[in-house]
Amino acid sequence: MSNKPYTKVKYTGATPGADANTYVLFATAPPSAGSTNFACKGARQCQYAGLHRLIIDIGHANSITLNFYRSQNRGVTWDQVFTSGAIAAPAATSSTVRDFAFEEYDDFKLELVNGGASQAARFIVDMALTDERAPLT
Repeated sequence: MSNKPYTKVKYTGATPGADANTYVLFATAPPSAGSTNFACKGARQCQYAGLHRLIIDIGHANSITLNFYRSQNRGVTWDQVFTSGAIAAPAATSSTVRDFAFEEYDDFKLELVNGGASQAARFIVDMALTDERAPLT
């Protein structure tokens, strides 16, 4: 186990264009059959490392929705446990911050549903897994 209280997570996907597509920001298990874009080789690995929450800070130019899911079978099926509803674009010097507790889930993922307009003018994603149990907000 690391002596750091957090682990920084990098988003490596595409910047949302003028669409209403879904973008996986983070997943512990394969989001689709045969996918290699996921964080953990086994269920509950984040918890075994002493991590309990996913914190995300997103700078976005237009409306988005965040959806959080759990899986009990390594991503074969995902059950939605949270939706933010539409989140309007913050001011140019602000961002959207959310945190998600995942301690009780075998696997979890966070998806962004784009609101139909391009995020190219401003799309900054910062994420971290933390050992804190108390919510940020």
